[in-house]
Amino acid sequence: MKVLLDHCMPRPFEKLLPSHEAFHTSRLGWGNLENGKLLSIAEENGFAVMVTVDQNMPFQQVIADRSICVILIKCHSNSIRALMPFGP
Repeated sequence: MKVLLDHCMPRPFEKLLPSHEAFHTSRLGWGNLENGKLLSIAEENGFAVMVTVDQNMPFQQVIADRSICVILIKCHSNSIRALMPFGP
């Protein structure tokens, strides 16, 4: 599955998803895109899922109208150490 990691996710999180094609927005040159534009481009490029820790995402975007799924990880920090348990 093709997975996009939002710019607020640590880039090393890619390595925690070895059975998926995981790409961080910065690796694709999409690090500065606003959420709506980012979701549209991700859909156009075949991403099935976007992973984020952006707690405002559900209030800023209507996800139900999109073909991409958004996984919102609620965690006390966006450090790789805090997010490691969510990878597997």
